Amino acid sequence: MTVFNGLPWLLLILDLLRSNFAYIKLFNTEDALDVQSYDCIYYINITAANNESTPYCIRAKESITLNRSSVARTCANSGTQWTFKILKEMNVSQDEILMWNSSIEMVDRYAAYLTTEYILFTLHTKAIRASNSDRCIQRNSVYIPDNAALHMVSPQINKYSSVVPNSLKNACFYSHGELADEKICYCSMGTFGKFCEYQFITMNTFEQTIDYQFHLKKKYRNGSQLWGNITCYTTLINCYSGLQCLAWQNICDGHIMVVTGTQQCMDGLDEDNCEELEYNECQENEYRCKDGSCIAEQYWLDGEFDCSDMSDEQSTSEHNMDSERCPLSSSRFNCDEITAGLQKLFFCEYQWHSADPSLWTLANGHCVDKVVMEKTLTEMNESEKCVFFLKCKLMHITSADCGHAIHDFPTLCKDKKINYPTGQFFKPYGQTIYQINTPQSSNEPTYLHFDGTIKCIGYQALWKRDKTLVRWRDFIKYYPFDTFFCRFAQQINMYGPQFDKNCWNSTKQSFLCQESHKCISKYRVLDNIHECFNSEDEKDPQGCQAKGKHQLSCLFEIPICLSTFQIGEMFPNCDDGNDIYIIQLSRLLEDFKCKISNSIECRLLKDHIQSPSVVLTAYRGATITFRQFCDTLWDLPKGFDESMCNQWKCPKDQFQCLSGHCVSLSSVKKQELNDWHCPDASDKAGLFRIVKLSAHNARLINNYELETIKSERLLYNTWFDAFNIFCNRTLEYPCILANVNEPLNFAVNRPCINLIRIGDGVIDCYGGLDERNVLSCGNNTSQQRGFDFHCSNEQCIPYSQHCTQRCSNNADTLLCDQLPALTTLSCRDSQKLSCDANFGDECKPSGIDEFYCDNSRSSRRRSRPYRHSGWQKRETFVHLSAYPQSQEIVSPNVAQLQQRETIDIYSNVLQTQQDDGEEGWICGRGIATRTNKIGAMQCFCPPSLFGEYCQHFSDRITVIISLYDIPSKLSEQSSNIIKILALLLSDDQTIDHRVIHLPMILSKDLNKKFRFNLIHQRPKLSPKSYTIRFEAYYVSIDLSIKFLAVWEYAVQFPFLPSYRLAQVLKFEKESIFLMKSHICQTANPCGPSSICHPIMNKLTNISAFYCYCNSNSFGKICEHSFSRLSLPINCSIHAVLRPLSLSTSICLCPAHLYGPTCHINHTCEYRNPCGAGRGKCFHNPENMTHDYICVCDKKYFGYHCEFDSARIRINFTKLSFVQSPSNFIMSSIIQLCDLHNESLELIIREKRVYQGLPPLIIDVFHNNHYLPVLGLLKLYHKQDLSNDYLANLKQPEYFLLHVVSSKVSRINITSMVDMENYCPHTGSIFQKNISHIQYLSQFLNSNEPKFIDDFNVSIIIFKYHLLCNPSYSLVCFHDDNYFCVCDIYGHAECSRYDSIMDECAERCLAGGQCIRGDLEDRKDFVCLCPRCYYGSICQHNTELFSFTLETLLTYDLYSLSVAVQQVFSSLLIIIPAILFVIGALNNVCCYATFNRTKPLLVGIGHYLRTVSIINELALLSLLLKLIHTVFSIKGHIVHHTMNTISCKILSYFLSCTSRMSYWLMGMVAVERVYVTWYLKGTWLKSPRIAKCIIATIIVGIVVSNIHEVIFYQSIEDPKSSDTNNSTWCVTSYPSIIATYNQANVILNYIMPFLINFLSTIILTILIIRKKWAIATKKISEHSHTLQNMRATFHSYRNLFTENKELILAPLITMLPQLFSLPQFILSFSLACQELKVSWQRYLLIVSYFITYLPQVLSYKLYVSPSSFYKKEFNLTKLGKKITKWQKKIVKKTETTSVTLNKSTNQAMATIQ
Repeated sequence: MTVFNGLPWLLLILDLLRSNFAYIKLFNTEDALDVQSYDCIYYINITAANNESTPYCIRAKESITLNRSSVARTCANSGTQWTFKILKEMNVSQDEILMWNSSIEMVDRYAAYLTTEYILFTLHTKAIRASNSDRCIQRNSVYIPDNAALHMVSPQINKYSSVVPNSLKNACFYSHGELADEKICYCSMGTFGKFCEYQFITMNTFEQTIDYQFHLKKKYRNGSQLWGNITCYTTLINCYSGLQCLAWQNICDGHIMVVTGTQQCMDGLDEDNCEELEYNECQENEYRCKDGSCIAEQYWLDGEFDCSDMSDEQSTSEHNMDSERCPLSSSRFNCDEITAGLQKLFFCEYQWHSADPSLWTLANGHCVDKVVMEKTLTEMNESEKCVFFLKCKLMHITSADCGHAIHDFPTLCKDKKINYPTGQFFKPYGQTIYQINTPQSSNEPTYLHFDGTIKCIGYQALWKRDKTLVRWRDFIKYYPFDTFFCRFAQQINMYGPQFDKNCWNSTKQSFLCQESHKCISKYRVLDNIHECFNSEDEKDPQGCQAKGKHQLSCLFEIPICLSTFQIGEMFPNCDDGNDIYIIQLSRLLEDFKCKISNSIECRLLKDHIQSPSVVLTAYRGATITFRQFCDTLWDLPKGFDESMCNQWKCPKDQFQCLSGHCVSLSSVKKQELNDWHCPDASDKAGLFRIVKLSAHNARLINNYELETIKSERLLYNTWFDAFNIFCNRTLEYPCILANVNEPLNFAVNRPCINLIRIGDGVIDCYGGLDERNVLSCGNNTSQQRGFDFHCSNEQCIPYSQHCTQRCSNNADTLLCDQLPALTTLSCRDSQKLSCDANFGDECKPSGIDEFYCDNSRSSRRRSRPYRHSGWQKRETFVHLSAYPQSQEIVSPNVAQLQQRETIDIYSNVLQTQQDDGEEGWICGRGIATRTNKIGAMQCFCPPSLFGEYCQHFSDRITVIISLYDIPSKLSEQSSNIIKILALLLSDDQTIDHRVIHLPMILSKDLNKKFRFNLIHQRPKLSPKSYTIRFEAYYVSIDLSIKFLAVWEYAVQFPFLPSYRLAQVLKFEKESIFLMKSHICQTANPCGPSSICHPIMNKLTNISAFYCYCNSNSFGKICEHSFSRLSLPINCSIHAVLRPLSLSTSICLCPAHLYGPTCHINHTCEYRNPCGAGRGKCFHNPENMTHDYICVCDKKYFGYHCEFDSARIRINFTKLSFVQSPSNFIMSSIIQLCDLHNESLELIIREKRVYQGLPPLIIDVFHNNHYLPVLGLLKLYHKQDLSNDYLANLKQPEYFLLHVVSSKVSRINITSMVDMENYCPHTGSIFQKNISHIQYLSQFLNSNEPKFIDDFNVSIIIFKYHLLCNPSYSLVCFHDDNYFCVCDIYGHAECSRYDSIMDECAERCLAGGQCIRGDLEDRKDFVCLCPRCYYGSICQHNTELFSFTLETLLTYDLYSLSVAVQQVFSSLLIIIPAILFVIGALNNVCCYATFNRTKPLLVGIGHYLRTVSIINELALLSLLLKLIHTVFSIKGHIVHHTMNTISCKILSYFLSCTSRMSYWLMGMVAVERVYVTWYLKGTWLKSPRIAKCIIATIIVGIVVSNIHEVIFYQSIEDPKSSDTNNSTWCVTSYPSIIATYNQANVILNYIMPFLINFLSTIILTILIIRKKWAIATKKISEHSHTLQNMRATFHSYRNLFTENKELILAPLITMLPQLFSLPQFILSFSLACQELKVSWQRYLLIVSYFITYLPQVLSYKLYVSPSSFYKKEFNLTKLGKKITKWQKKIVKKTETTSVTLNKSTNQAMATIQ
């Protein structure tokens, strides 16, 4: 007992010590046969895209038998061992065991031990051991019998039998008794393992160890040579590759054009089958990578590399990673999977590139940077000395040992041919030979000696070993190795291994390289990558013949097709620069880096590649940034943005030209006069015009600096400017004059113009050079002229085409013909070209040949656009002052601020640790740990590697998938999870599998990709058929696991070591794949107890199917069955057992559990890591380290919601400014925004939307440490005074709430909504000037007036800076495109914003206006509803006669009081149920009465019989309708199709049955009038006529109301909660149909009412008249006295008494309409009211139910008042039974009464 008492304290202390360190979850630790990987740790790389999960395992070279439990094992490294029983007695929970760094399987078994005791109770002691349970005994588990046996065992066990599902009956389960003795190790800090056998070397956690060991790789860059192992691909066991072993990237690299060729194995074994990949064609919806593989088109240009050759994205530094840099990078999927070059081994002295160092080769092939003497000189033989001398010579080393060798050995080694390296290095068939006395200009070999065979096109080439030598310099100068070997082979074998001799067949989309003797894909032709020797593939005059839709075509030349990765490189591949510029937009492509999927940059690049014209149309009209105005660069047609800058104000750090434009100060300081940016050249040549600096410019430079710049510029241009001897540069600009007769006669026409004439819009210089920044070129109005040559107003010659393309009017004759003819006698080279930057008289007088040269563009860059360097984006700075001045800054949480700035403890270790580079390199890209064996290392390898030191490349499938079109009914349930089971199959045999998870809380992340590997077995099977299957399961929070869908993809190229599958798993809609012709519909090919499913990605193939088998079968059609006893697995009762083969199964866990058998609770189940009240915990099984996601409350943020959000508290005052009736506010929005550091665009960080005005006091939180810079209030007021429901969405009113000038966490402000912080529209400030608008129209061409609207700019934008002058007293203003704030310098800083970004489409019904709130919350919006509509999405219609049940019931069903909701929901079901039951009794009696012969002799009987049926159908429809309404509003009906059908049918039936009843009762009244009027009439009361009328009424009602079926629809309420997906049954009528519906409703109410009303009056009059005629005859016999009056009264009374049935009958027929009269009247009086007032709503609800009283009381209304009908009822069987029942009751009552009387009498007698 002492041990137990001290044990909890010991565990507590140890847990406290390790609490600061992450714990290890070690998987796959169980013993098994044929194990290839075990003891796995999942590493989550949070720096990689999508948080990649990589399993690091011990990966054996071949299958082994893992049997670590066969011998008694103790816990190593000071670990302690505990039994489950003791831990249970100590109440140690599973989450505590998880921190012990032991085995997940052991934790899972312990969790099962805890769970089993509660579920199975005492089953382990009383279970029946059936004959087939022996295997359970052998496996230390319990056999669970069926239910019958459970009943026989014990009543106590019986109550637990319901917990065990049928699928687990007759199965094996963990034995509680056996598990009690299981032992688990508690590992000390820094150790881990099932037996604590592993230990971290330096760090304490696995994550720290990975980071640290990769840090060592970077620190010791040559560590792989000192401590590492050579990593090889060894699958091709018959491959002889010489000294160099294969890397997996060497397989199928035949397209690569290198000197050494491509075949790395003898006979080209590494290139077998590779033509299949090279000539591969992709599907229409796929992207073809450069290597021929295919990925989903959706992954093209999405910001992440998905092709293994990285050809699907733009070129970046990451794109150029190779095998030497990759090991230095952190463990990332792409780093392991990109194609790369060879390792530098065995021939380290050879320099592949001139910049490479020459190293020393060790005996093991590794390279070091110093001489290593493996033998002393005296120990070396003659041959070894020569090799040593050669290595010293190649390294140019003169150290002591090498110096002695260089001095002594030349004589010894003279004339000797030295084989070095000692084996074949470059090729398996080529030996390099050095000859010492041969002059060597480099470290290249002297000779090559061939010996071997390789594959050639159509034959096998053979070189035999002889003395034939090939001189290296002669060989390498002309041919690659393989080309030379094939062309000059000593022998040819036509039947040996060879490439297809018809490989260039056009059907194969191939191209034959004649010189290189190889074939390549046509997609490689004219792609500016030289794959053929002598560049044959880049010389095809026909251009690229196989251009794909994902390739960019170059313009103005032979078509060249570029791949995506070639776009945006430093130097253009296209002569027109189309691959590095978007010329139409004057933008560099490098400015549009595609980093985020579907961003505007990615879309623009795609459009530019596929259709450049689309770019111009789609993006040219986009609003430019405010700082692009007056920046000297044209961004709008004809440079409108640079046209009127005389009142502009430049940013503080920019120089202002005399014209008002802004340029960088560096432009002013540059010395070249001819390269100006200002339109008037006042930054360069025109700088001399500036005598006194403006106040703005004086802040940048002083007058002394200005004069210094002028002086230096004059001195510089004396030597480097044309015509410097003719012009005074302080006053004039030198150029050949335009519009003169003899421009080259400088004596007459001095080549000088006044500086003030530069940029004045008039051409004074030849070619238009003086107006280069002011005028456009020809018809191209989108670009500045620059150095393009001006021929005429219609024609202009681009700079790159000077004198190649000529002017039609010969205006360029001087430039192209006369100037080249001018040469001086001193010109030494008559062919010397112009633009050579030689401004002297050496070749051309006065440097005239440099006159028309753009020095910023070299000859290689002539195609670059003019001033392209100015297109680059630059970071901008703003200087805003705090607003309002009275901000109350609340001190932030100091502890949190310190936590933000805390550096990881472990990062300091990296700087101070005395590290050992061996730890970082001993396992290559694996992770090194120590074992309990002294000095032993254990390597944990990533999936791409295996072996003792991770020194072998594995054969694998690299998978990249994402989910698309997830059904909304799934994604909206944020607590649920989609589980994907990925299987690698070979002939339906599972080779490997992986389970991944997508929590629905992350389903909004459309870029979420899963990257993982599926590993082939070792040794890899010979190339055969492989399939990758993905099975999707929906895991609900209610523990259910439902199969969703399946996808299957064939492995097209099984010969590749790393086959890439990058696909999008798309969920197709049910209507698409539930095709009647599909085999799953026509014939079920699957076995019994299995379900046939179509394959999602093969829907067009109606014979493609997948059988989802039950847990006792597997196979393609579930043909293999087995007993669960044979499975070595014990799944949790909540898990789904998924058999993979006869001996292998896995457990698919529910949402709250994980582990091999799904017994371990996820973190969210036993604690809330998100903080109490701070956030909600969601399961995330995909992250093995942190298996949860915290969704924080707005007040908090962080991974664990540990930080307080930044907050602004706003107290609104003085709202009277916006509360006047004329300024009625419909909606308001509060926005917190930051400014983009380059474009100054408003970046919305937080957004809140309100109906009407916001609350007077409001807190707005921002999930960051600091508040955004700006706070805005936007008010949407009503459109006009006559329209009280439509808001003016185009012109909201803006108010500035705050400006934060520094980092602030919390502030309190008091904000007034008045003129002080009002941001007016500039259109209301400036008066519109017609002359300005006319000028603008003239400025743009008359045929381009649309530009005024397209660019949405006004002439007044150039005056915006004036609005920040004190005279305007403005802090902010806006127009349709910009929001502006005045800075501290009186400068307007304007940000682009989308004026319609607050609108949201297709959310509000009935034409309501949608105002969007939080952009990330789809439920945050407000609907501004039209008149007579209300509701969260305007779903309730209160127009005349348009009330629906939903309209009446909404407020109470959505009441804030739960009690009110429950009571009202119950009443809405109970009341119609009672009505239905009472109505059933009445209508059955009524039907029985009118179904007799006598009543059916006349039409009335038929009408009333039909009415009794229809009445009951109406009551049934009412009951079902109310049940559907309650359930749908409460979100209990999740099946959308069923919901929609119920909505349509029930609403339609309810309308039809009620209206049929009204019309049929009207026909009863009509027939009674007819019979009374025409006593002998028989036509209308004929049963045949009645039947026809009944049929006509039914058909007429059905047809006239058919629009309800069409337009009734079930709409999901997007504002409902995730747990209550409310749906509304609503109508959405077009205006014409709405009018028809109202008319139809009125007609069906008014007409039956009028018929009954008139019939009642007529019938009453007729009856009274006829009966009164008889009565008056009797009265006339009496005298005209008082007796006469009495007689008259008695006659009337007797008349009514005797004929009451005839008189009451027409009144009764009016009752249905009379009962509906209240609703009819209320519908008029309460039309278009929102019904917020309770009494109005309840009055309508009561009146609604009253209309159904005639249907409920049909017997009392139609049978009881009539003696005839009552008599007929009594004659029915039902009537007789009721009569008999009544008599019994009466008799019993009488007997009871008599008995009671006797008893009373006796009692009285006794008393007396």
